[in-house]
Amino acid sequence: MQHFVEAFPLALISYAILFADLVTGQSLLESAKASRADDPVDVDLERSHYSIAIRNLAMSVLCPFFSTQGCLWTGAHVIILERWKRGREEMPSLFGGISSYYVLGIPVLYLCIPLITGVRPLMEATLFLTLALSAYVCASLAFKLPRSSTECGTLFLIGVGLAVFPPWIGLLAGLVLAGLLCGWKGHFETE
Repeated sequence: MQHFVEAFPLALISYAILFADLVTGQSLLESAKASRADDPVDVDLERSHYSIAIRNLAMSVLCPFFSTQGCLWTGAHVIILERWKRGREEMPSLFGGISSYYVLGIPVLYLCIPLITGVRPLMEATLFLTLALSAYVCASLAFKLPRSSTECGTLFLIGVGLAVFPPWIGLLAGLVLAGLLCGWKGHFETE
């Protein structure tokens, strides 16, 4: 029982990351859909939850590797979507692009241990670039949400608080700032 209690915060963080990945992926896909009316993409979040749950269950038994338990690698998703937006000549189908990246590209790297060992010194730089691209994309999506300059400033201050302070202090400061500067009335209603 002690293990479950200790793992509970990690499970909550994992769910928050999963939720953010689904929102980010759907937002990126919705913005890219306008460029490709010839390749309709159906986004079904319930189906996404089921497929992620089945994959994570299988991986927990066969090869537990926590860093692959999320649903979206933002950097790769942006690269695939940008290429998909260029038209059928560049990428006939979005699913073909995703499959070629995840099913064919990444597993082949695992088979090439000498290649992975050779580029190991570059791993920190590639992780930095991946995180920087993810931060840029998430920030650009987040800054589309505010409806006024006060909300935009509050969003920026919350981001700074999360980056500089421990997460619980950043979230608490964000809630206080949102309540004091923007107020609560009407902000949770859909337009």
